[in-house]
Amino acid sequence: MNEEFSKEQIEEYADGLLNDYKDETKKDEPFSFDISIGEKKYKVSYAKDELGSWKFQDYEELK
Repeated sequence: MNEEFSKEQIEEYADGLLNDYKDETKKDEPFSFDISIGEKKYKVSYAKDELGSWKFQDYEELK
């Protein structure tokens, strides 16, 4: 089954996992991590916005 996920779906899923990356968020530097949704794998990137909140930046599908 070849599912396709929208950027919004990927962002929502990744946002739900942010609390699992407390060590990275303490560093105040942009970071990325890998997620799996269904049979797809993605690398998602986060950076702080001007208000100091972590925001989803981008994603790429991993092969």
